Amino acid sequence: MPTHDSDAAVSRLMRFLAVPGITGQEKAIGADLAKALREVGVPQKCIHFDDAHTRIPVPTECGNLIVKLPGRGALGNAEPVLFMTHMDTVPLCAGAQPKLQGKKIVNAAKTALGGDNRAGCAVLVTLAAELARQKLDHPPLVLVFCVREESGLWGARYIDQDLVGPVSMAPERGISATMILAEGLAAARADGWFGKVVKGDKVGTSNIGPVTGGPGRPAGDATNVVTDYVHAVGESRSLDTTFFKEITAGFKTAFTDAAARVTNSEGKAGKVKFTSVTRYHPFRIKDKAAVVQRAIAAVAAAGYEPNVCLASGGLDANWLVRHGVQTVTFGAGQNDVHTIDEWIDIPRFQGACRLALELATGR
Repeated sequence: MPTHDSDAAVSRLMRFLAVPGITGQEKAIGADLAKALREVGVPQKCIHFDDAHTRIPVPTECGNLIVKLPGRGALGNAEPVLFMTHMDTVPLCAGAQPKLQGKKIVNAAKTALGGDNRAGCAVLVTLAAELARQKLDHPPLVLVFCVREESGLWGARYIDQDLVGPVSMAPERGISATMILAEGLAAARADGWFGKVVKGDKVGTSNIGPVTGGPGRPAGDATNVVTDYVHAVGESRSLDTTFFKEITAGFKTAFTDAAARVTNSEGKAGKVKFTSVTRYHPFRIKDKAAVVQRAIAAVAAAGYEPNVCLASGGLDANWLVRHGVQTVTFGAGQNDVHTIDEWIDIPRFQGACRLALELATGR
């Protein structure tokens, strides 16, 4: 299989880890990624930023970075393949200071490191670099660096599908966003979103995230005031496509009952306005699907033992599948992500670079 310049790959990773770019503030890292791509030989005409940030309903500095590489050689007219990562990091990564320590990259600052997913960014830039340096045959490739993955998969949700172009699509390619919306709403109702909640023995997860006063409404900025309004954001997850809705309904009942029980000195109760939005659409691709089989073969060729499994987290892949793009997710050496103990396993990262070359060239 093709090899790559391991030292250059690690150098790129160190470079990207040091660039600020928390979720929603990706302009600097987006510009540096574009610069790095040009440095390794990707023509400017192949590098684009879409306008997803103009449709994302929360402030976002720039759109998704999309790179379209024409096919080369014997594979030049083969079916296009898409690789995707995200460029933003969680806010805890602000001020990260990557440092080499043996076969690890650690953080000299008391912050999270940002391996999720600057490691993925380095893998894709290394892929572009090695394809150009070695002049390897490959099919048409689309490299996508999404924004705002960490704060709700917004970049993937609002990606410019015309700019991405046709890639390895599922049979449902061509269904409009309006139809997806109608189908999603109908399915939510049919699965008991508004009906009776029956938990049974199903398994899922949930949490409550930011609590604020809402737009222009502080959640109490003094100790001698009665906070009349708060806005709480929660999250329910499950690999079961219906159970996360049951968990959400359970939270709705709990908050509604609490509002009725808690009264003020005059006996007046509070009120709850409960709104739910599906942001992480669960999916499962059959093991026999072509994209999964290609992934298994590439992992084996890279010298690893293939391990096909389901992930319980939310990823940009959730929205790519909703857009009709069959998607498989790989790690790139990240460990203890989103914590101040985060570190990157360099051999595993280098293995991810080899795997990307294998996936792109089939060699």
